[in-house]
Amino acid sequence: MVISKMENLMEKEYYIKNGKKNLYKLMKILIKKMPCLRNEVEMMTKKYNVCVKYEGDFIKGKYNGKGNQFYSDLEFYIGQFKNNKKEGKGVIYYNYSNIRYEGDFKEDHITRKGKYYHENGYYTIGIFLKGKRNGKGKMYDINDKIYYDGNFVNAKNNEYGKLYNDGVLIYEGNF
Repeated sequence: MVISKMENLMEKEYYIKNGKKNLYKLMKILIKKMPCLRNEVEMMTKKYNVCVKYEGDFIKGKYNGKGNQFYSDLEFYIGQFKNNKKEGKGVIYYNYSNIRYEGDFKEDHITRKGKYYHENGYYTIGIFLKGKRNGKGKMYDINDKIYYDGNFVNAKNNEYGKLYNDGVLIYEGNF
């Protein structure tokens, strides 16, 4: 019951009006005013994947320059910031696994050139737009042999491309 009341407050009064990045401030206030609710607040940070820790440069009270940002769902980001957002070069690691992205960020999004490492050991080098493969790119297998060379649209093989098996061309054409 307490959790649903707190979530209701967060969603209606704070989260929707001010966005996810400010949710952590509210949670700190709730813990300070009501220490008995620490477990409930920690459960909600996992639900909303909020930034729980930042280490790095500040300019005028905002993240600017190099920094590290840790999230409640075990993600973490190391790289550049501008006005509290990921901006420039950086690396984001997902859930302490092999999944990660190295490359460019713009306004908190994976955007432009980068390299994305998949859970199965494959990796993609190419162009990204708002977190998805979009444009020219290449995918490699776990032995660093080319697997796909072509275009992506919304993270899917699209239009013309080449498909390889163990580095040997097996299909060339439209997808």
